[in-house]
Amino acid sequence: MLKQLSGKWVHPGQNLIWVVWVLAAAAKGLAADAPTRNTRLGGLRGKQVSVLGSLTPVEVFLGIPFAAPPLGPLRFAAPQPALPWSGFREATSYPNLCLQDTQWLITNQPLLKVHYPHLRVSEDCLYLNIYTPAHALPGSDLPVMVWFPGGGFETGSASIFDGSALAAYEDVLIVTAQYRLGILGFFNTGDQHARGNWAFLDQVAALTWVQENIKFFGGNPGSVTIFGESAGAISVSSLVLSPMANGLFHKAIMESGVAIIPYMKASANERDQDLQFLAEICGCSRKDSVGLLRCLRAKSSAELLSLSQKTKFFTRVIDGHFLLEEPQDLLIQKAFHPIPSIIGVNNQECGYMIPMKEVPEIFQSSSKTRIFHAIRSALHIPRSLWEVLTDEYLHDKHSAAEIQSSFLDLLGDMFFVVPSLVTARYHRDAGAPVYCYEFQHRPHCFRDSRPAFVKADHTDEVRFVFGGAFLEGDVGMFEGATEEEKLLSRKIMKYWAHFARTGNPNGEGLPLWPAYSQMEQYLQLDVNITVGERLKERAVEFWTKTVPLTKSTSRAPIPGFPPPLTWLSLSLPFFFAGHLSSPPVVDTASGKVLGKYISVAGFARPVAVFLGVPFAKPPLGSLRFAPPEPAEPWEFVKDATSYPPMCSQDAVTGQVISELFTNRKESIPLKFSEDCLYLNIYTPADLTRKSRLPVMVWIHGGGLIVGGASTYDGLVLSAHEDVVVVTIQYRLGIWGFFSTGDEHSRGNWGHLDQVAALQWVQENIANFGGNPGSVTIFGESAGGESVSVLVLSPLAKNLFHRAISESGVAFTALLVKNESRSAAKQIAMFAGCKTTTSAVMVHCLRQKTEDELLEIMLKMKFFVLDILGDPRESCPFLPTVVDGVFLPRPLEEIIAEKKFNTVPYIIGINKQEFGWLIPTIMGYPLSEGKLDQKTATSLLWKSYPLLAVPEALTPVLTEEYLGGTEDPVKKKDLFLDMLGDGIFAVPSVKMARHHRDAGAPTYMYEFQHRPSFSPESKPMSVTADHGDELFSVFGAPFLKEGAPEDEVKLSKMVMRLWANFARNGDPNGEGLPLWPVYDQKEGYLQIGITTQAAQKLKAKEVAFWTEVLSQEAAKKSPKLEHTEL
Repeated sequence: MLKQLSGKWVHPGQNLIWVVWVLAAAAKGLAADAPTRNTRLGGLRGKQVSVLGSLTPVEVFLGIPFAAPPLGPLRFAAPQPALPWSGFREATSYPNLCLQDTQWLITNQPLLKVHYPHLRVSEDCLYLNIYTPAHALPGSDLPVMVWFPGGGFETGSASIFDGSALAAYEDVLIVTAQYRLGILGFFNTGDQHARGNWAFLDQVAALTWVQENIKFFGGNPGSVTIFGESAGAISVSSLVLSPMANGLFHKAIMESGVAIIPYMKASANERDQDLQFLAEICGCSRKDSVGLLRCLRAKSSAELLSLSQKTKFFTRVIDGHFLLEEPQDLLIQKAFHPIPSIIGVNNQECGYMIPMKEVPEIFQSSSKTRIFHAIRSALHIPRSLWEVLTDEYLHDKHSAAEIQSSFLDLLGDMFFVVPSLVTARYHRDAGAPVYCYEFQHRPHCFRDSRPAFVKADHTDEVRFVFGGAFLEGDVGMFEGATEEEKLLSRKIMKYWAHFARTGNPNGEGLPLWPAYSQMEQYLQLDVNITVGERLKERAVEFWTKTVPLTKSTSRAPIPGFPPPLTWLSLSLPFFFAGHLSSPPVVDTASGKVLGKYISVAGFARPVAVFLGVPFAKPPLGSLRFAPPEPAEPWEFVKDATSYPPMCSQDAVTGQVISELFTNRKESIPLKFSEDCLYLNIYTPADLTRKSRLPVMVWIHGGGLIVGGASTYDGLVLSAHEDVVVVTIQYRLGIWGFFSTGDEHSRGNWGHLDQVAALQWVQENIANFGGNPGSVTIFGESAGGESVSVLVLSPLAKNLFHRAISESGVAFTALLVKNESRSAAKQIAMFAGCKTTTSAVMVHCLRQKTEDELLEIMLKMKFFVLDILGDPRESCPFLPTVVDGVFLPRPLEEIIAEKKFNTVPYIIGINKQEFGWLIPTIMGYPLSEGKLDQKTATSLLWKSYPLLAVPEALTPVLTEEYLGGTEDPVKKKDLFLDMLGDGIFAVPSVKMARHHRDAGAPTYMYEFQHRPSFSPESKPMSVTADHGDELFSVFGAPFLKEGAPEDEVKLSKMVMRLWANFARNGDPNGEGLPLWPVYDQKEGYLQIGITTQAAQKLKAKEVAFWTEVLSQEAAKKSPKLEHTEL
């Protein structure tokens, strides 16, 4: 283990390298403005910073390695010495965070009114930062204060704490150190192969480094104080009790955390549950520690992070090295080295952040009954214990305010205050000087963001300890401090620094802080500092004697009451780690799936997310060009926390489309595979209850050629509108729409996949809190067309109940044709297959590898305008076809008979559907920004695959649209309008009319807003381009940064309209602009920053296109493949 840490922890040869470095430094004459220091491993070059109000500059050294990167065989092993280096190591950049979910970096900054630098995550993270007054030199012997950050041992960073102000004002040297987190910090097998407590061993390694090197920075290794908050304070408390840490520090400060907090202890049975889970993942026996370690060490960091979020019982263990016995037993036996300590709490440790995440109802309800129900439900409190708790804390409370306040006290006492005070008593009784405090000041910066009754919440003191009001670097710790708060911060810094110097916090000009004697006096830290006695005396009595939260030597607990630890273990991991303790596991018809919880800003209940849930067998081998089959069942718990691969497609185009359309802040890494029939689920439902929320199934666009479910994050729509969002995938391109026009390969495989996904939803969505009797399908572009053909298909009958087509319907000529045999032959020829019969082609193509088919896809030049060839032979898309099964007859016949799914239907378009994106991707030669009439007519003919407009009609259309101006720039814009009308607007209006005439409630819209997220390359003249409504539908302004407030409001409105429609088939609702039904008056909604009803969307254009094309159809020359146009 780490016994060598208590002595010299030196890498062989490093002393020689250190001497060489010293000589080199002297020879080169290092620049004065870049401070340098030596260590036993090599030289460091840092930076100098200033602090507001202080003349003392501070030298900062960031990212100093105190141990070797814990990678490979060092994963789940004791830290080893860092390797020496030659020359100077740059120490001016923040180190990597230890592996963790970084969502808190985003959510905490506005919540806590702080600012963090940009930080990256890595397993290579055993680094520390040093802040030393610039005048400090070897021999200065300044007191050293080593800070261990909190974060529930799941999250945290040394670099969000800036020690500059404390160093400058108090002439002390500050060290902030990192340690491994989550499963990487605490995984153990219960035997010698992996003893655990790796996080604590990292802390010992950091302290050993300090002993060996801090003198080079002007620090005194004989005067080291360790301090921390929350999990950092638990670490400090644990280090005090560890024999491995003896002599590595001399004083300790514990802020809101001690080692005996119940969360830190898990039973052997609980740990075995997690071991069994990991063993199943690894395919080995739980008892095979060597095999399990080998498997886990081979996992990627991403895989380990995912596993860390799914295991909850790898915590501190009694390993026989770092801890010899349970912390409370060590305290009782006085089996620790008594050193001076400060132990303190805040006066409302669970005042806001913690309960707001877990039990928001207590802030929102004025009903005593509802508040009581919320408390019991959230904490799973047994009835017998509940009666004892309510009698103690709530028996004489009647108003909601009284109940709220008392409940917050209950939480704070149970989780923080009582364990801290019990620990202080043990330290005192062991003969160590102890000083206790209660921090009582509510920071002024929270005056508008927290309820008025909230006092000093968990972490509120930290900004005062570090002098956050005096920082001016890229770490912000105290926004808007008042003069009184600055003065309080100066006093607290003095107390902490005096204690670090002498073991006694008292000093000149400070109010007296009495030691924690039998009188149990403590300091009340507020703008007016006073002394109190017997802090929370009744609560300590209650929890140590009436309820056996902790052991008591004076009186046994009342028999018959269940130990609170049995239910605390269910709640505390969430409270400390910032997420639900147990990841969601849901039964499906094929087997159990394990998801994850993700928090959404502004919502207390997180969304349960399940990614990559299979709804069909992988369509490989004989299932290529065949209907999907049900997924094979599985016996284990299937991991559904990683994005599935997208269906096979051109990776470059797929990446471009995904990045353009995604509502995420950052794009996700894309993978592609023929094995792709998966769906993602986002549910806000309480999975412990039988919820029946509306279900919205999203079908992505991409021309039936590219795209994927995971481009679209359903989190915001799900959380804001309390709906279950499902995003599905389906086969694309050759895999999804290859059709020989006969029984050998009918085609429409992608649509059959969509039907299979909807069947899966019917069979399984109830277990995810969704209502299978209230399913809305919605999609955009090819996804909108898919929705439209599903409305027309008999195979989809009763699988959904409402439909939304955004910018695409079954009349969209480029996506729907009666047959595509010519394309099938082209594909076969490119593949080197004989085209003698359909059977021969299909057999040959089934033998091709995925990569070979992808090469054929590229040769087909999908998504590309063919400028040179005959447009009638061009095939930029593989379309939906009339296959006799999914679509039993041509569209016009199905519609004429009105025998289709007449469900409520929203159909809409964007103002400039062909404004920029599609012509850019397809390669329209419009880069000069202008167009003449002749070129426009030629380009319209080249666009035949998109519009099915015969060559004879192209002059008629261009004259109608472009003939009114001679301006070539305007002609270009009008040309794009013409294509937008022909491809999207006219077909959409015609489809809406048919649906209306079939007697189904129909609504139309035109989206008219240009998103602020539009790429810079999109011309400013383009307002609502193809796909622009997606940002509003999926709540992009809530995920991406920088959206203006009016765009946030627009997204809220659109999400509410869509969700209202999903709830009851009518988008209208309270506080929304009236959306008229699409009847004979043809009312529709113009959606934008200004949203209003209008009539006759594109009526003139529809009349013109209908008349022109019907005249040509009557001539039957050339024969139109899409006679309804």
